[in-house]
Amino acid sequence: MTRATRRRAIALTLLALSACRVPAPIVEADLLLRSGALVSALAVLDGIPPHDPAYAEARALAAAVERRIRVAQRLVKEGLDLRAERRDQLACERFVAAREVWPGAPGVRELIGATESRRAALLAASADREAEGAVQVTTTLHPGLASLASQGDGAASRSELGTDLVDEARRRLLEGRPEEALRLLEEQTGPLPEPGIAELRRAALQRRALAAYARGELQEAAVAWRAVLDDRPGEALALAHLAAIRAELGQRKGAGQGDAGSSDAARAPSALAEPQR
Repeated sequence: MTRATRRRAIALTLLALSACRVPAPIVEADLLLRSGALVSALAVLDGIPPHDPAYAEARALAAAVERRIRVAQRLVKEGLDLRAERRDQLACERFVAAREVWPGAPGVRELIGATESRRAALLAASADREAEGAVQVTTTLHPGLASLASQGDGAASRSELGTDLVDEARRRLLEGRPEEALRLLEEQTGPLPEPGIAELRRAALQRRALAAYARGELQEAAVAWRAVLDDRPGEALALAHLAAIRAELGQRKGAGQGDAGSSDAARAPSALAEPQR
């Protein structure tokens, strides 16, 4: 083998080795950041030991990554709050901003799609109402309430055995007044006038629990969900919400902000206890 051939072989070998070499952690983190994988990049940066020459650079980069994650999560929360107020355009703007700060933020793309879909549906419904020349009241129903609207037809023809009272309870529930609906149902005594009363009561209990949880009244929500479980043991939605309430109250207490949460638990341990399945 000539000297020139040997040099070419050595050069090719070094080139192959450099191609197979694992990139330095700081380089790997940079590649992850470029792809939007902030949490994965942060994990790589946190794995760089203090004696590594790139440690100082890694700490500065990690601090910047943590800030991006915090800002993105704050924007997502603001968007969710706006969604709850039905301010969908502003909510979408927050979600888009969050995606710009953190391209790989989990769930943001789906939130944008869901909010845009709801906004488009509401705009279409508004256009239809204008075309008809009349204003119609629309209500978004939980699946458990979907059958109640159709049961309200023909109410005027039923006036025996307290049916009018039941129809009024159904109307108030569909208008988003579950407490009033439950009070009316409690006034109903004697034989049930129609088989849908039990379903109506379950729907009212569930709507009351959902409303309390949406308002952030965790203790009231826990009691309401317990009433749902008393009426329908093993109800999956009630079990899931009770678990979420326990977790949230536990975090409040652990963070030192839990005076309200701990007093909630003290006031009604039976409502917050683990349900028997």
